[in-house]
Amino acid sequence: MVKIAWGRWAFWSSVIMGSGYGLMVGLTPSDEDLYNKLSPDLKRRVDKNRQEREKAEMALKGNSQRAV
Repeated sequence: MVKIAWGRWAFWSSVIMGSGYGLMVGLTPSDEDLYNKLSPDLKRRVDKNRQEREKAEMALKGNSQRAV
């Protein structure tokens, strides 16, 4: 029967997972960073889509409040 070093296995597993999470958090740009890097044309399109989505959400919220 092979004896497994569970403590060492758990330690190195934690190190690997923690490193991966740290890299992900450190290297993933925020939404604001991505928006700031967009060209002016794409920024206008994003702003237009946001406004349309907000209008649709407000319409849905207004309809759901009337139904209650």
